[in-house]
Amino acid sequence: RTGWLDTRPVAHSVIRRVQAAANKVGGGAYGPVAAVMVHGRSRLQRYTRAADWGYIGERAANAQVDGMPRLPVIGNGDLFNYEEWEAHKAAHVRRQAETAEEERDGQYASTAAEQKSELAEDPEAAAEKKFGIETCAMLARGALIKPWLPTELKERRHWDISAQERFDMLTKFTNFGLEHWGSDEIGVNTTRRFLLEWLSFTHRYIPVALLEAPPQKINQRPPRYRGRSDLESLLASDQAVDWVRISEMLLGPVPEGFKFQPRHKANSYAAADRGPTENG
Repeated sequence: RTGWLDTRPVAHSVIRRVQAAANKVGGGAYGPVAAVMVHGRSRLQRYTRAADWGYIGERAANAQVDGMPRLPVIGNGDLFNYEEWEAHKAAHVRRQAETAEEERDGQYASTAAEQKSELAEDPEAAAEKKFGIETCAMLARGALIKPWLPTELKERRHWDISAQERFDMLTKFTNFGLEHWGSDEIGVNTTRRFLLEWLSFTHRYIPVALLEAPPQKINQRPPRYRGRSDLESLLASDQAVDWVRISEMLLGPVPEGFKFQPRHKANSYAAADRGPTENG
């Protein structure tokens, strides 16, 4: 994260120290450190405001010590569709071009035109080489809510995925769990717990075709809506009792008296012992 307090970001100074330590230890181009990932929020901020990508690109990535191998800096925060990622990369390139324009004296005067030329020829390479931020990103909540998000970023499109395709992903996840933990009672219960935790995220997705103003923002609280099928409506439910119902479709009935409360308390919309819902 950027730091503990909103008003005192420290990630940029930590990166400098890590870079120096990695260079001192040695062990490859970047020493023992492969890359640094920066989440654009403070610890106290949590998810109340948008991630600060300006800080990631302007201060964190460019805070490194000259004359030492630069550490790849990978940004993270609020990425939920390809348009947002393309906008972040474009903003980094634009800021670098502005910086090159402003460097008028000394050794910078002779390189400003060259920098602008490189930016125009290959924006993505320029963003990585000049601005210091990598042209890849770290995904977190976005990939939990939309596990197909990497495909959207790579192919630069909004995927209007069907409810059945989403359910097939849950089926595959369940099969992986049973293969890993076993198909006995303990394995089934463990797989169910992980599945239910995941469903506490996946329900937040709103199908692209149903959005009034796409794309969906990750901090946008999903409104109640009726899906294009009963399955899509069920997948949209924010009630834990419906998540349990989905788990039963994949793993069979839950034990008598079973209840589920998401560990992610900020998004615990309901306990499993509540009644049926509109979406159910």
